[in-house]
Amino acid sequence: MSTSNWRNLVKQTLERYYGKLKQQDIHSDLKHEINNQKHNKYYVSQQQINTNIHLENLNSKYQIE
Repeated sequence: MSTSNWRNLVKQTLERYYGKLKQQDIHSDLKHEINNQKHNKYYVSQQQINTNIHLENLNSKYQIE
């Protein structure tokens, strides 16, 4: 079984387990964490940062005069 399949299986199992425990609690820690990860993944995929530009910006930001 590949790592991503294993992760998905664990995630689904935990979601099912916590879903039964806290059906009314939309803001449960697990749901919040999963949504946070989805948001972070989306945000990072939208930021197509050129590494060289990023390094140049850091260099100019911390330039010692």
